[in-house]
Amino acid sequence: MSEWWTRLATFEFAQPWWLLLLLALIPWWRRTGRAGVTPAVSYSSLRHFAGLGRKVAPAATRRPSWLPMLAVVAVVVALAGPRIERGADENESEGIDVMLVLDASRSMDSADFDFEGQQISRRAALERVIGDFIAEREQDRIGIVAFAEQPYLISPLTLDHGWMMEALTEMKTALGTALGSGVEAAVDLLRQTDGGNRVIIAVTDGLNTGGTDPLEAARLARSYGVRLYTIAVVSYDEMQTGVDDLMLSQMARLAGGQFFQAADGASLESIYDQIDQLERQEFKRNELRAFTELFPWAACAAMGLVMIELAAGFGGRSRAP
Repeated sequence: MSEWWTRLATFEFAQPWWLLLLLALIPWWRRTGRAGVTPAVSYSSLRHFAGLGRKVAPAATRRPSWLPMLAVVAVVVALAGPRIERGADENESEGIDVMLVLDASRSMDSADFDFEGQQISRRAALERVIGDFIAEREQDRIGIVAFAEQPYLISPLTLDHGWMMEALTEMKTALGTALGSGVEAAVDLLRQTDGGNRVIIAVTDGLNTGGTDPLEAARLARSYGVRLYTIAVVSYDEMQTGVDDLMLSQMARLAGGQFFQAADGASLESIYDQIDQLERQEFKRNELRAFTELFPWAACAAMGLVMIELAAGFGGRSRAP
């Protein structure tokens, strides 16, 4: 019962301007029941016509004058498109496409990251957090591009997240940090998809050392409607000198995302949780709302009222003399 009331609370009209036609019924309603016009010919008595024709029962002559009005009201309501929401249309809803762009430079092997009381490498911490992140996004296609001196594909966009995580464990670190080239490669993969929601989450722990200009890569992402989030993964000692905060912030701002900085496992988990919530809100705004249309009910009500009016009219019609 509570679910029924919840759905009823979403009642609305798709085209409410049709309801303005109801204003035209006000003069009609006010005239209903008024005395007829003055007769053109007056008779002193009608007793000479008393025997002509067949008498009609009084009940039959009293047809309900409000039936035509109700029928018109029902037609207007039907035209206005009454409906109630039944929630998001699962048949129309789709996930989003997410490319993870991960730093595979040798510094990611540095075991200086505090994660739940243990000192582990930045790469190991990132793998754990990514695992939790994708576990909550079963409908999203996710892929991974790694970058060191050059970008390379670890996993294309896929719904097989288990296989993707296995491929991630095979990632090899190398020299160099070509962040811009990694983002550019991810944009090239995303622009070939038909999805409306496309996201890149780029993670790095060092300064860009070559390849495509990171800001140009961010502008490329923006041109294809791809949101870009950037994350700096550094120790507390390297926060000021280990990464270019300004560049990473500019990249995110250019492509409609945000910049984050993580110095331990807890902050890295919090960042991915924030990105997860931001993307869920964005996706929710783009979901199709599905409705149960009430037009047939209003149309049937109008037809029923018309039939009753016609039946009453034929049943109460008297025979002419």
